[in-house]
Parts: sequence; structure tokens; C-alpha cells
Amino acid sequence: MSTDANEGTHIGGDVHAGRDFVGRDQINNITNNAVSLFFLDPMNAASDAIRRALAADPGAATLAGVRAELIALVKELRATHKAIVELVNPLWGVADDPTTFADDFRRVYAQFRGCYDALDFGDQRTHCSHLRAIHADLQHKRQSLTLPVTWDEVDAGLRHLYNADMDVIEQFYRPFTAWLNDAMKTIYRFVSQGDIAVAIAAKQALLDALEPRYDEHKKKLEEMNDLIASLSTGN
Repeated sequence: MSTDANEGTHIGGDVHAGRDFVGRDQINNITNNAVSLFFLDPMNAASDAIRRALAADPGAATLAGVRAELIALVKELRATHKAIVELVNPLWGVADDPTTFADDFRRVYAQFRGCYDALDFGDQRTHCSHLRAIHADLQHKRQSLTLPVTWDEVDAGLRHLYNADMDVIEQFYRPFTAWLNDAMKTIYRFVSQGDIAVAIAAKQALLDALEPRYDEHKKKLEEMNDLIASLSTGN
């Protein structure tokens, strides 16, 4: 897409004006500064381990005390996924149509700002101290189960999270949300300047940076939601 070089709006080819260069540079920053979602992997692994343990030891879910602890455990494991999906998912609904993009993105950005500014992102995530307390209660209630060995993988995964608490939050989760916030502000700035083509390119750069793992982690959130529903209904 290009227009008259004097207008300084040219994406996908040679950049002829200072305004173009800034746009290209900021789009590159979105890509180059992206924070991978791999930090969600330990929560995924722990959730998968719980699912496997329940498949091997279905009687565990029939004990009311154990079931309640398992529900609390999975809710805590999904908290970081849930916060990220709530922030990011509406962006996929913004079509790359220059005639509608500005209004659509402003609506999504207002929603994003309402969530991002209102929530304490130190709190809207998986708390490993909470996991430790729930795990301790679960271990106590599990003593009467006939197949305790099936839960060894769960125990190991949760203990790994205890040790990784500050690493996950300080080194990865906070930088991820800061990067996402900066990217959204960059797109909004282009929209406000009337640089819709640049804004669309910036949005696509953001989605491309998320894409390698986002769908996978969104699916894991859905699986955790299904597991909570199954435990809650006793199925």
C-alpha cells in the first residue's frame, strides 16, 4: 500500500519520509520487543498432570473435600491465562478494513484500557503462594486415596511453580503486559494521527508476535475451564 511520497504514508516498500521511518521503526519495535508466552508452560503442565491423575484415579473427584481443593487449584492455575486472553482476544475481531478499522480499534482499545488500568496485574495472575496452600490441603485430604502414586507428577509440577514464582512474574509476566500495553498505545497513536494503514500494519505485527503460542495457551484455558466445570458438576 502506498500513496504520494510527499504524504509520507508508505508501508511494505521503500520509506521516503521521516514519518514513514518512525512508523516502520515502531512496528519493528513491537516485533523485536515481544515477550514469548512460554512462561505459561509450567501452569499448562500442572493442569495436564491433574487431568492425567484424575483419569488414573477417578475416585479422587468423588470426595467432596478433594474435589473442592482441585477446583480451587485449577482456578488458580488458569488465572494468568484468563487475564491475558481477556486483554488480547478482542483484537482478533478488528478487521483490516481501512474504512472500519479506526472505529473498531478505538472500541477495543477503550475496553483494553478499562481492563489494563483497573486491574492490578500483580494480582491478576497465578499466585504460587496460593497454590502452595491449596496443595498442602489437598495432600492432607488425599491420604485416604488408594492410588497416591498417580499424583506424584502433580506434586512435582506444583513444587516447580513454588520455586519459579518471582521468576515467572517479575521476569516474564510483567514485561509481557508492559509490552502489550506499549504496542496497543502505539496502534492507538497511529489511529489518532489518521495513519490507518500504519495502524493496521502495527496491529498485524502484534498479532504475529503473539501467534506462535497464543492459540495453544487459549486452548489450555478452555481445557481448564472444562475441567473446573466437570469437577463442579461431579462428572
